Amino acid sequence: MHRLSTNAKPLPQDVTISESLRSPSRDQAVSPISLPEQLLLDSTSSGSPSIDSALNSSSGQLSYDIPSEIGLLSWEQIDANFVNFQPNLAHDFLGDLGPQEETRPHEGVAPEVLLDNDDTDSTPQFVGTTGEFEPCLFGHYLRDVSGRLPFKKLTLQSVHLGRLPAHFMLTSQSLYSQSREEAGLATKIEANKSREELELLVPVDIGERLIRLYERFIAPQYPIFSTQSRPSPKSSPTYLLAAIYAIALPFMQFDDVLTLDLAYDPLPTSTLLQISLKALEFEIYGPTLPVVQAFILLLARPTPHHLISDSSFRCKLLGTLISAAHTLGLHMDPVEWSIPRWQATQRRRISFIIFKIDTWMASSLGRPPLLNEENWLVTSMSAEDGYGACIDEADWRDFIQHAQLVSTLRRVLSELHSLRALSQLSSNIQQTLGISMQILEELSIWHNTTTISSSDEAPASVINLLAYHYTHINVCRALLRCHATDAQSNQSSTDADMQRARHEAGKCLSNALLFVNKLKLDASSQFWPAWAPLAFSSIVNIMLHLLVMSSSSEEAKQRMQTVRDTRESLRIRSKQLPVLRLGLLRIDSVFWKGLDQIFVLQPHIYEALSPEFMGLRKDM
Repeated sequence: MHRLSTNAKPLPQDVTISESLRSPSRDQAVSPISLPEQLLLDSTSSGSPSIDSALNSSSGQLSYDIPSEIGLLSWEQIDANFVNFQPNLAHDFLGDLGPQEETRPHEGVAPEVLLDNDDTDSTPQFVGTTGEFEPCLFGHYLRDVSGRLPFKKLTLQSVHLGRLPAHFMLTSQSLYSQSREEAGLATKIEANKSREELELLVPVDIGERLIRLYERFIAPQYPIFSTQSRPSPKSSPTYLLAAIYAIALPFMQFDDVLTLDLAYDPLPTSTLLQISLKALEFEIYGPTLPVVQAFILLLARPTPHHLISDSSFRCKLLGTLISAAHTLGLHMDPVEWSIPRWQATQRRRISFIIFKIDTWMASSLGRPPLLNEENWLVTSMSAEDGYGACIDEADWRDFIQHAQLVSTLRRVLSELHSLRALSQLSSNIQQTLGISMQILEELSIWHNTTTISSSDEAPASVINLLAYHYTHINVCRALLRCHATDAQSNQSSTDADMQRARHEAGKCLSNALLFVNKLKLDASSQFWPAWAPLAFSSIVNIMLHLLVMSSSSEEAKQRMQTVRDTRESLRIRSKQLPVLRLGLLRIDSVFWKGLDQIFVLQPHIYEALSPEFMGLRKDM
């Protein structure tokens, strides 16, 4: 049998323990086994206890005899107060690494701690319930008044001891040096060079102006910062600043100084993105909140030319973002944690924004969401979450309204477009209609109760309207899907159900096209999220879908006229609104190739085709 070996020190003779040594939740005295294992000496001398002898005691319980020469107290001597004893016990147990502040009971409300502290060189890793570290065990650890138990390069930090205990391991960044070296990543010294490169490229005064542009145009849709943690060109991490500068750069014409300074010497966006991405490769080993914020901005940023979605690369970024978010405990709700209110609300906003990004990317790219609501607690926003959000009241109201649409779109993805839903609903139009009508009623209530309108000039209001129409389109896609699969499988369905589905899709398309035609050209001065071009393209695609599904020659001609009108409208508007160019490209490709060369058409539709729909390639 192995013996437990330590370098134990004798406890001071004048230390005693009072009744406070008893457990606060149990009215029974602490037994000798509560003493640290250091009291077991690894010595083969006579009288030295061993694990063997302890386990083989006549009582059948773990016990041992403590030799008097090591200077330990008898139980009769332990009658002083435990407050004086506990720090000494911690010192023997942890040496100089034990709690340095006054210890506190395991129960009660902990004082507020700055969990996301940019001044520390550590990453807070959330302790999950099934990991190797047992969260409930933390309640029995010796902790200082801040809820911490420090070791050499690791500190255990508790922020909540309630029904959902929340603990973090504050891990020194130096622990990841070997992993970074094996991956061939830059050293910290080389990483510091990127800071010099960024400051040479974007001086502090220019950086401050770009940050203000970010706060004006992007922050209302992505309020990831707080008034207490506003980004600064002097103190914020390099990768975060580069991401902010890159996403704010398209709005430099709204700053009088930047318009002149950068008119003939514009900042290279590609260089800014490279600085951020390279630095993030280094930082992801020990992610912090600024790392998460930088990834959010990289995902929120639209593609440069609006014609390519960069889906694979964006999915890679999203996966990395979610991994970092799980590390930092952003899948939890921090409302009850012992952290400042501004940190709790900031964490909730960031958590929801990650959920929002995952939802819009899943919908716009046609892929399953990476997150599920069973394991992601913050999926909605409330008025209280606007505390310290650095945006005005009107913008926060629009953000709340957008959050409601995200919840509805999430329901659409789950109940109408998930793989399990597809297997059950793809050929059952009655069931699909039942679910769709409930969701459409929810959408109608949202639209009728919001104060926004298509003529509202508030940028976020326009984005919300686009989100509304796009969510409506995704409901109608499920209805039209049933129409196609029902016809192919020869399953019975009533004409009334089919007509109802087509009518709903036609009404949805009419409203969406009306929204597009009412867009003001000055909408180019607002921030369009990355999913916006794909949403406009979806409007075009459902328009083409209804065209090829026309039930009569007369309907086909009407649908063709709608396609012509929309094409002309997009040609004019896309010059000022690049976000519309992908939709225009989809229509132009039909005219270039020819409708009859792309789709299998029913005879009455083929007969209604005009020469322009037969394709330009035939004349070449």
